[in-house]
Amino acid sequence: TWTAVDECGNEITCDQSITIIDEEAPVITCPVNLTVSCDDSLDPEDLGGGVTTATDNCDPTPLITFEDVFTQGVCPQESVLTRTWTATDACGNSSSCDQIISIQDNLAPSFSFFPEDAEIECFEDPTPIAGTDFEVPTIVDNCDPAPMLTYTDVSIGNPPCYTIQRTWIATDACSNTISRVQSITFIDGIAPTFGVELDDLTLNCEEGLPASIDVLASDNCELPVDVEVNDVTIETICANTFTVERTYTATDACGNMNSISHEILIQDLEMPEVTFDPPTTMDLTIECSDPTPIVPGLTLSDNCTPVDQLSVTFNEIEITPENDQDFNLLIECPTLSIIRRTWVVTDECSNFREVSQEIVIQDTQAPTFDPFTETYEVECGTDITPGQDFPAPIAQDNCLPETLTFDDVATSGNCVDEPTVTRTWTATDSCGNAATAVQIFSFIDQTAPEITCPPDVTMTIDEYIQFPFLHKCDIVQSFAPTALSDNCDDDLTVTNNLNFEFDSISIYAFPIGTTPLIFTAEDNCGLTKTCFLNVTVDDIIGPTAIIAASNCRELGLDGTLTLNVDDIIGGFIDCDVTPLGLEISAFFTFVNGVAQPPNTEMITLTALDVGSVTVVIGYEDQFGNGGSATQVFDLVFPETGCNEPPMAQGSISTVVEEEVSDVQVYIGDQGDMVYTNEEGLFETNDPDVGMGYSFIPKYNERVREGLTTLDLVLISRHLVGLQPITDPHYLIAADVNYSGEINAFDLITLQKVLLWIEPEFPDGDAWRFVKKEYVWPLSNDPFSNPFPEMIMIDETSDYMHLDFTAIKVGDVNGSFVLSPGNSSDRSALAEATLGLQEKEFKTGETFSIPVFAKDLDLIQGLELELEADKILSILDIKAGQIRPTWSHRDGKTLIQWVNGAGQEMIVSEPLFEIEFSSSSEGLISKSLQLSSKYFENIAFANQKATHKFILEFQSLNDVGNIAPTPPRFYPNVPNPFRQETTLRFFLPESGMAELKIVDLDGRILLRENSFFEKGYQERVIRSDQLPGSGVMQVEIISRKGVISQKILMIRD
Repeated sequence: TWTAVDECGNEITCDQSITIIDEEAPVITCPVNLTVSCDDSLDPEDLGGGVTTATDNCDPTPLITFEDVFTQGVCPQESVLTRTWTATDACGNSSSCDQIISIQDNLAPSFSFFPEDAEIECFEDPTPIAGTDFEVPTIVDNCDPAPMLTYTDVSIGNPPCYTIQRTWIATDACSNTISRVQSITFIDGIAPTFGVELDDLTLNCEEGLPASIDVLASDNCELPVDVEVNDVTIETICANTFTVERTYTATDACGNMNSISHEILIQDLEMPEVTFDPPTTMDLTIECSDPTPIVPGLTLSDNCTPVDQLSVTFNEIEITPENDQDFNLLIECPTLSIIRRTWVVTDECSNFREVSQEIVIQDTQAPTFDPFTETYEVECGTDITPGQDFPAPIAQDNCLPETLTFDDVATSGNCVDEPTVTRTWTATDSCGNAATAVQIFSFIDQTAPEITCPPDVTMTIDEYIQFPFLHKCDIVQSFAPTALSDNCDDDLTVTNNLNFEFDSISIYAFPIGTTPLIFTAEDNCGLTKTCFLNVTVDDIIGPTAIIAASNCRELGLDGTLTLNVDDIIGGFIDCDVTPLGLEISAFFTFVNGVAQPPNTEMITLTALDVGSVTVVIGYEDQFGNGGSATQVFDLVFPETGCNEPPMAQGSISTVVEEEVSDVQVYIGDQGDMVYTNEEGLFETNDPDVGMGYSFIPKYNERVREGLTTLDLVLISRHLVGLQPITDPHYLIAADVNYSGEINAFDLITLQKVLLWIEPEFPDGDAWRFVKKEYVWPLSNDPFSNPFPEMIMIDETSDYMHLDFTAIKVGDVNGSFVLSPGNSSDRSALAEATLGLQEKEFKTGETFSIPVFAKDLDLIQGLELELEADKILSILDIKAGQIRPTWSHRDGKTLIQWVNGAGQEMIVSEPLFEIEFSSSSEGLISKSLQLSSKYFENIAFANQKATHKFILEFQSLNDVGNIAPTPPRFYPNVPNPFRQETTLRFFLPESGMAELKIVDLDGRILLRENSFFEKGYQERVIRSDQLPGSGVMQVEIISRKGVISQKILMIRD
């Protein structure tokens, strides 16, 4: 297009068409032919070998394109690519060329995951499974999306413990391969197992060691298991007693082992068999003169030990009275001695059989007498003692020395002194075998006795000698012959005409005047002789009047009062009023100072005499001995009347002035009686008390008040001389059995009363009474003279002070009080703990529990009161450190112990033991407690109460921390024993221990190996477990050492 533009911008155009043609194709050059891998990029830019170029005559940038044609190769991932390149210019002229690209697969696959080597149990499946312990490897290939994976297994070794070499092979489609090996090792970590359990065996030695048994074992790999048997002797006690440990060991194919074992105890417990050869009687009895039997032979056998290996010991001893105690025997006649032959046959395991033969040597034959003189006639009084005049017969014995004795028996003849004496001679050997021989002695008596009297006697009465049984003043004297003898009779009968006995007890009261006294001596044959003397009594003192007790008299209604002498005088004390009939004359001499006519026997008082009246009476006996008596009384009008005070009164109180009420006071001999009031006072208005009445207190109540174990302590200390009781009242209180002395029987009786074994004192009342004003002749021995337990009164007595001291029997420390306010305060006492082992008991169980005491040192006594509920019974209180006395009372158990000298308490030893029985199950702490109905639960020391007991229940080893540290024995009970005994001991720790009993020769009689619990233990040993008898030693061997003690078994 052509454009023409002027200066003004005007233009004009015109078009010219020019046709340009291009008919020549571009010139193209292809890249070189290439060989590439199947995974290479076919992008021309990525391929090597150059680029396609094209030139054109016209188009500077002809368009280059290509088209690929693939030709399949020998495998899916190989081919030949013919790439046809075409260059086209803008006019569509084109030219082409071919590039040959060979695609090849020469690269093997690779493992993206490969499992590690593995160890597996023999029973596991090694097949590879995805998601398990045996994973399948993961493979990748550069060209093949699904290459093929295979494996092969090669076994190394033998099952079940072997290794698989697993080769994994990955192959692509072009047969390119890769391989890798995985090791899989089969292991067996589980040992075989047994399907049985083996029990320990105990067999007798004669059975021998048994053959092993077929023991089957199984294995987890299910292959046969080898089982081997091995025997090892682990303990040998003796040739025929040993223990074999038999072990069965199972081994699997991989060498895993397991074993089981059991112990086989082969033991020899049987004793050898022993018989006598030839057969012989085991026990023989022979006379002392017989020959001793020969020692028999033995036939031996044993279940396991050969006969030639049996040990035989023989011992022969003779047991006599001199050594019988060594054998727990008592040799007494007719046995003289015992020959004890003992054979002990022991096998190789110390089992022994003891056989014995006892030969009893006795003497049963009596001695014999030689001829001797058999009859004699002798004078009475002749000494017939065996000797030269009267020789003893001669006796002889077959074995033993004899003892010759005689016994005289007199039989009456014509008189006592003419007896016939039969003398029986007895020849007795040492075994009491006796023979007798008789001699006869005939006595005669024809001589009377000789007797001499004292000279005549004159006695003068110069004082009154009064007795409780009579009011008279005779001369009291006893006479006896001065010489007395007889040719035959040493015990003559002497009588007198006054019929009194002349000894230290029987006496005679001679009346006033002369009394002939004739003595007659008579021998046993009736021959007599007499002597006599005159006894004269002169009376030179007058009688004594007994004034009637009356302080007040009343006028009669007629205004007068007539009095006789008898109203004033109640009687006289004088020989003249004795039963011999002598009399005393008495008359009024003065009334209110006015002399009365002679021989006035009666007076009359009137209103003019009202007031105080004084009368005097004169009296005289037949010998002119006289005197006078005065009475003063009040004379009152009838309307005034007499209000007389009591005729007699008194009081009763204890040594510490505690008044005693309700005491019965018996008055006179008519049975009258009054009681003391709350102030301890009594009184009586009996008008006749002035006539010589007695006042006798009696009281048998409050038996146990004031009595404690402390009284027993004090009496005990008095008896052993540690602390004598010096107060006479307390000495009388200590005489519990009223014997007049203090001895052990008083302790026994008081203890029975305290324990309620006796309801009251068996020998007398609970109280005794002594006249308060009595002066003791010997204050430290109130029994040396009879002390006044009653008061006798007469006209000279103090009627208003009839006072007594009350003595509480058994209360030697004055602790009796009338009111609790005066009693001892026990709250201030220190506490002492009684520790008991807690125990859960069963129905029908019998058991014992030791009681330990803490907080006590030296004590002199104790009293306890235990109360058990209805399911628990206390059977016995057994001795420990102390041996208490006990009793049951109203469901309570009362326990008491006394040692006046005191005893140190050992905190580690039981104080005593309590034996229980139960009717139901329960706990000891819930069924037992202290009570205080009868006893206060107190310990005494230093002559006073010192501790109050409390109970604690806990395990034995914790009881007040008092269990002993070392092991120890407590006394076995009973000891000695026949049937069984209980061993009691303490072990400080649990564990195995050996209990062994041996005889004095060291032979083991019993052996036990057991597990013992810690603490107090008991073990019952029966006699049938122990051969032999006598003293044995018990030993317990533990980790803490050896303890031992001796026991004594007696066989019947």
